[in-house]
Amino acid sequence: ETIDLLEIYTEDEDSKYGDVSDGSMAFWADPSPLRKGLIHQEGMNPFLVFGPPVPLDMEQVFGKSKSQLPNFHRRTSSADWTSADRLTDGEM
Repeated sequence: ETIDLLEIYTEDEDSKYGDVSDGSMAFWADPSPLRKGLIHQEGMNPFLVFGPPVPLDMEQVFGKSKSQLPNFHRRTSSADWTSADRLTDGEM
């Protein structure tokens, strides 16, 4: 059994974004302006654009005080480079 779907009217987008019925690329899809902008941005100082970074306030991010997060500052054995848990001579 085949189902015939009615043609749904939609506004012709080609009139807004350029006719691409001939197989050419629409003007807005041309990567040249993006490439030019990225090359320009590459030489910019991000501190001048965004300002200096501020310290991360983890309590603001996670919404709990340090007393409510017991592992907030505690380091585990993964930070202990003097323990036996390390690369062997053969692994180096």
